[in-house]
Amino acid sequence: MNIAAVGNVVLNERVDDFHHSSGRVVSLPVMETITVEDGMITVWRDYFDPTEMKRQLAEIKR
Repeated sequence: MNIAAVGNVVLNERVDDFHHSSGRVVSLPVMETITVEDGMITVWRDYFDPTEMKRQLAEIKR
């Protein structure tokens, strides 16, 4: 969705889709930070709201 970089830190906003065995899809917004040093990723963190995933999974179980 969006990407930005400052120095050696990259911020990435995305949506991950998880395909459930029922055929439904759970879409989870994720914010990611990546730190790059000497051309290698040294830190990779994903941030998301677990309650959003739980809410969508509860909808599937109905």
